Amino acid sequence: MLKKLLTAFLVLSFVFVFAGYGAAETQEVVKWTFAHEEVQGSVQDRYAQKFKSLIEEKTDGAVKVNIYPVGQLGDGANQVELLQNGAIQLGINNPGSVGTLVPETNLFSLHFLLPADMDKAHEVVNNSKAMDMLNPIC
Repeated sequence: MLKKLLTAFLVLSFVFVFAGYGAAETQEVVKWTFAHEEVQGSVQDRYAQKFKSLIEEKTDGAVKVNIYPVGQLGDGANQVELLQNGAIQLGINNPGSVGTLVPETNLFSLHFLLPADMDKAHEVVNNSKAMDMLNPIC
């Protein structure tokens, strides 16, 4: 489910970028803010850096992405609120922070529900009937 959401987000982001910002020389530079709670060099930060480089490359600089790691713009709950209000455009947050908006995501805070074996956990998340029921809600 998370993989599907991430893929959909990336596709929509690229559609938005290419539809509105194809001619960088005639457009003012658009600035996006991307916040996350992890330290520089973490998986989340590396993802944000890669996203930044792809967006800036694909838009010929028409979109600039500013990354704020380590909760520089607040904790997870603050970042979700900033996203919800449109004050920032992108964020990577833990499910607990999103749980106030989408209570069903609190399911992912119950780590004991998933098997310790990563292959089995991926099988549950990617192929279970429970996830098929959860996807339309989230």
